[in-house]
This record gives sequence, C-alpha cells and structure tokens, in this order.
Amino acid sequence: MTTSRLVEQRIRNRLFEYIEWVVESERMLPDLGLNELLNQWEDWISRPVEVDSFPAPVFTEPETRALRALDATWDLFCSATPTTIVDERAAMSTPQWRDFVAAAKAAAVVFRVRGRFPEDVKLA
Repeated sequence: MTTSRLVEQRIRNRLFEYIEWVVESERMLPDLGLNELLNQWEDWISRPVEVDSFPAPVFTEPETRALRALDATWDLFCSATPTTIVDERAAMSTPQWRDFVAAAKAAAVVFRVRGRFPEDVKLA
C-alpha cells in the first residue's frame, strides 16, 4: 500500500531530479529540449507555490524556500521567452536563464544535505 508519505517522498525525489536537470542544462541544451524542461516544472509544482504543498518532515523549510525561489526565477524566465521557444540558444543566453540556473544550483545545495529518499520505505 502506498501512503501519502511515500508519495511525498517520491515527489521530493522528482523535484530533486528536476533541479539537477536544470543545473546540468546550464550550458548545453537539455536532451528533451528547453520547452520540455520548462513544462515539466508544472508537472511537479502547483502554482503559485504554497508552503503547505511541501509538508514536513519530507520537506524542510530551507527546501521549501529553495523551491519557491526556483519557481520565481522559472516564472521570470518563462515571461522573458515565447510560449514555444524556437531559438533555445538565444533563450539560454538571457539573464533570466542565468538566474534560473543559479536558483537551481542553490536549491541543489539545499536538497543534497539530505539527499534522495527511499521510494518504497516510509521515513520516520
């Protein structure tokens, strides 16, 4: 039986993977493309980001703050680019992209403190 805690742990892992994907994409085009990288954020995040969406103990306060900061820079980057990005290299040369990646790097530091969680064992 899957508990809500296990689901939260799995969501945390997917968010951590997303953060790392953004960091890895800093200077090279994402394998699935920039549009997909941006769209996948909303697969895991309900906007606007609310603290209650990331309950303790699965998420810490610093992790939640990092997610909110990443979301804010994601929004600024999306606002500075067309709905469908055709020229990915041009989009990745903007200050908004650099800010988005910087927020992802900061979030990665925070998430690495506790690392990934098990996906089949509920943490106490």
